[in-house]
Amino acid sequence: SIVHHSACDAMGHLSSKFYFELYEDASHALMQAVFGWNRSVAARQSKGWANLRQEVSYFKELRPDDQLEIYGEIIVAKKSLVKSEFEIREALTQSVSSSLKMISCYFDLRERKRISISPEMFRRLKDYQKLSSGNALS
Repeated sequence: SIVHHSACDAMGHLSSKFYFELYEDASHALMQAVFGWNRSVAARQSKGWANLRQEVSYFKELRPDDQLEIYGEIIVAKKSLVKSEFEIREALTQSVSSSLKMISCYFDLRERKRISISPEMFRRLKDYQKLSSGNALS
């Protein structure tokens, strides 16, 4: 991805609202890569993810035309909860611009409540973690 001028605020760096858009897209990419979950699966099965906590840290400005990469991994998965961590890095130097620590729950979209992550999903997570090698999500 590239930082577009239109995504920058009055201070001339990437606006925080665009960081959240990048993290949202990255979390969807991670859930698809790990669990096979995406928006069409959510619509068909009425199951999705609800973010319970997000903690963002900013380390280095991203300015117009900077190229960036986003990395993410699931750190812990228990019952209905997933803890994941993401980094936005400047592509050329790999310096970390921002990080996100997030806790999400698997969620029944009809009943509007937490549901358990299935044994199949846990198996897919273990398989993914064996194969994953720190590849960028976008």
